[in-house]
Amino acid sequence: MKKTPILLFTFLLASCDIGGAPGVSSSTEASSPISTSPLSSSSSETARTLEAADIENLYVYRGDPVAPVVKDSGGTILNNEQLTFSFEGDDIRYENGGFIGLRGNSSTLVTVTDSKGASGSFSVKVANRPYREQHGEAAENEGWFDEISVDPIASLDEGFANGMDISSAAYIYERCGEYYGAFYNEAGDEQSLFQIIADHKVNWVRLRLWVDPYNHNLLDSEGNPTPYGAGICSYEYVEWMAREAKAAGLKVLLNFHYSDFYAHPGQQVIPKAWSSISSAQEMGDTIYEYTKSTLEDMKAADALPDAVQIGNETTTGMLTQLPGTDYNRLTGDNPGYIADSYNAPSSIAGSVGSSNWTYYLGKANAAVKDVDGNILTMVHLARGLTASDDIINYFRNIESVDYDIIGLSCYVYYQWSNPSTLRTHIGKIAAAFPDKLICAAEHAYGYTYEEDMLGNWIFSKYEDPGAAAVSSYEVNVQGQADCIHDLTEAVANLSNGWGAFYWEPAWRIRAGCGWSDASSRNSWANQGLFSLDGKALGSLAVYEKMYA
Repeated sequence: MKKTPILLFTFLLASCDIGGAPGVSSSTEASSPISTSPLSSSSSETARTLEAADIENLYVYRGDPVAPVVKDSGGTILNNEQLTFSFEGDDIRYENGGFIGLRGNSSTLVTVTDSKGASGSFSVKVANRPYREQHGEAAENEGWFDEISVDPIASLDEGFANGMDISSAAYIYERCGEYYGAFYNEAGDEQSLFQIIADHKVNWVRLRLWVDPYNHNLLDSEGNPTPYGAGICSYEYVEWMAREAKAAGLKVLLNFHYSDFYAHPGQQVIPKAWSSISSAQEMGDTIYEYTKSTLEDMKAADALPDAVQIGNETTTGMLTQLPGTDYNRLTGDNPGYIADSYNAPSSIAGSVGSSNWTYYLGKANAAVKDVDGNILTMVHLARGLTASDDIINYFRNIESVDYDIIGLSCYVYYQWSNPSTLRTHIGKIAAAFPDKLICAAEHAYGYTYEEDMLGNWIFSKYEDPGAAAVSSYEVNVQGQADCIHDLTEAVANLSNGWGAFYWEPAWRIRAGCGWSDASSRNSWANQGLFSLDGKALGSLAVYEKMYA
């Protein structure tokens, strides 16, 4: 079975404005080449030269790739497909017949050569949209950009998955507008998010995938369904992010939620398109075909993940509820698909401990391995680590599934509270499964309580209902870095420790970029590793400082 088609993609092609991202369109900022001038020539018997215009006013991920106009010495415009473009550095990229900006405030000399050896050169200049600080007083008073200090971790090597879940990145680039859909390095230069994190020795990204994350009962003026929000995370968005990650040298962990919106403990809602399935065998076959076809599509797009998570926080199982009916309005909360869901019959529910549960995990795992046996697979659980005996029992119940990685949610304020508890219980789990790799699949910690009218923080100074600070770590960039360091060290010190993934450290706080649909507010940005306005915090440097 092919994955559910995303009907909004045609609309996105007409409306989106990030170069190379899902739904790219032209932009006046990324204009045609200007200021034509003769270029240097190659020495040849006929002294043939090529001429082109410098490319200016290119911006990071905005607009279509800009194609250079190259002429021979006689003034004839040459076909770019028959030319070779070469340059040094990674401030730009040439693809699909044009150049894409990756780092603002940069200029790259490009040499162009034809099949007969004639050559010339021109510059590609990427403009810098200045960083706009709207929380300058808090940034100064709280030291958001101060240098942090941590001890190196002796057991940490390049094979450890120092990862980040950046699933909202494509949506932010697309929807946040001219200035706010941007990320900035420490120097204040706009740069590709993927490059910024790679420059700090992050080596993996995690991307969540939803089947059909759209409300088909709420249409826009052109008849297109409304996205549930939260990064959308449809196939098109995820494929773009995976390609960009790989281009930056990052590996990819693809997280199949097997749902149309968030799946987590107590919320494992069957995708709308699968709601009429009435037998476990058909559901298993559907899981298999969807997983396999998705990965085959990603392989064809040069975006094949290096690891796959089969289900998200499957603490209570997977595919345990049938979807409700979506409302014809925005909710600012869970969509009707989730809010009005109800328990699926036992014949198809994949409840923990049931034969359906292991059957579904097995079918998903088999689909991954049938595409590429080298792809690692992960099963992910969210429980407090002090319940290590229950966690061990959970994974012993799926010994028939040949997965590779035990994934654990490891938020300090939910799962472990202090380093001693973390080390004791994660060590106990690791020792019980010496043939499995151990991963902290999600973790995070806040660096500020600074408020914003578009924010509604989960990590809050008010302990109920949000996540609270713990005594082990201060609420600032040093405390955030210390928390990341201690978790990483605990996993890296395990003989079978594999990795740790920080959850959504780049979720920009902008209108329309909340945790749910366009009327929701952002709940996570004060736990990011970028400021509320998109600049790398001092705590981001912890990833490079942890290496000896």
